[in-house]
Amino acid sequence: MSWNIFVITISTREITFETVLKIYGLRWRIENIFKTWKSNFNFDKIHNVSEQQLSVLIKARFIMIVFLNQRLFNPLSSKIKTISDKRLSMMKFMRYVSKNLNVIPRILDIQNVSNDALLALIRFCTYDKRKRLNFEQQMEQAILEINMIDFSLA
Repeated sequence: MSWNIFVITISTREITFETVLKIYGLRWRIENIFKTWKSNFNFDKIHNVSEQQLSVLIKARFIMIVFLNQRLFNPLSSKIKTISDKRLSMMKFMRYVSKNLNVIPRILDIQNVSNDALLALIRFCTYDKRKRLNFEQQMEQAILEINMIDFSLA
């Protein structure tokens, strides 16, 4: 019937439909995260294991994901944005690291990452230039719009 129904918890009636639509679009980031986990960390390849083995496997994979995200992806995102004005793609980064585990020791010390490692990350793990905004740009824009609404009501 071509209906879109959005239930929101924002406490103002001043928010526009376009802003709600943008925020909802960002929700797909969750789907992208799950796709990245499944594709790069073999969650779909756990077969015929005991409950204890399954628990260990899942916990180990989640620990690896948190480590890669918090210890490497987030700091490297800032560093790469500063030196190249490009944005690091989480999906590309996780795919690259999972296929090139030997790169982890070379990028652990964020302050002293070799130029070769940084250039490889910039080449293989950043967003391509495109007219459409990437997730981080969309998120920044949505937050600015919400803050403008809150600020105008104050």
